[in-house]
Amino acid sequence: MEVWASEGWGRSFEDGFQWDVGDRKGISFWEDSWLSCGALNVILFRMGEASGGAIGSAVARGEVGTREGRLLDLEGWGFKTFMVNSAYVQVRKDTVGEVPPVYSKLWRCKALPSALFTAWRVIENKVATRVNMERRGVVIENPLCCLCGMVEESSSHLFSVCDFAWRVWCLCFKWLGVSFVIHKDPLANFLQFRLSQASNSVNDVWGAIWVGVVSGIWNHRNCVSFDRVVVDALEVFALVQVKVWSWIYAEFHCASFGYSNWVLNPVDCMRMII
Repeated sequence: MEVWASEGWGRSFEDGFQWDVGDRKGISFWEDSWLSCGALNVILFRMGEASGGAIGSAVARGEVGTREGRLLDLEGWGFKTFMVNSAYVQVRKDTVGEVPPVYSKLWRCKALPSALFTAWRVIENKVATRVNMERRGVVIENPLCCLCGMVEESSSHLFSVCDFAWRVWCLCFKWLGVSFVIHKDPLANFLQFRLSQASNSVNDVWGAIWVGVVSGIWNHRNCVSFDRVVVDALEVFALVQVKVWSWIYAEFHCASFGYSNWVLNPVDCMRMII
């Protein structure tokens, strides 16, 4: 691998070499030719043009290389510090907008990041259901839901319409003492799973129950599909109670109620920690 071809070295890393920094004026990071491919500012400009011009324009303007919102212009060295994140920011700055309100509500839910990520994938219909796998070209021998065995396993079916999912939701509604109409679309289901007269803080904890149910159904589906465990809605519901209680205790140090109180009076417990 040749280094600084413009200097006529033609040396490789295997051969070993030294560079005398001296007064630093002889080093030109962006203008020197590396690996016989031309100068970096030219190469990156061509790459930027191929990707919409964002990177190339940033290099031409000398804007690649930022830290904490400030440009790192090391004029004494004759080059600018380059970081992958700064290039990513330049490419994405024209396409990234505000976070949709639904995701702002989701990320505020008091749940583990792994469970929140699963819930986000469900809302975005990015979970590897059998219908989604077939859509991606994966050969599926049996496209039917592994929890009920009656309908093709899509996201809307698995988390809302499936008889198994319906039993889990009914157990949760009975436990919470509320009545809801389950929408087949996971996004609409999440948006309607709120208490109209409660504060945002209470609804953040309330939303964690939705995250717990959705992630619990997905985890149980995987256990049934791969580990051949017995389908058990009551087990999923019990795990939701345990997980959400543990999430609350991890998030709120002022939570003083025990697990038994949480199981008997969940709404009262939520109001105690706010």
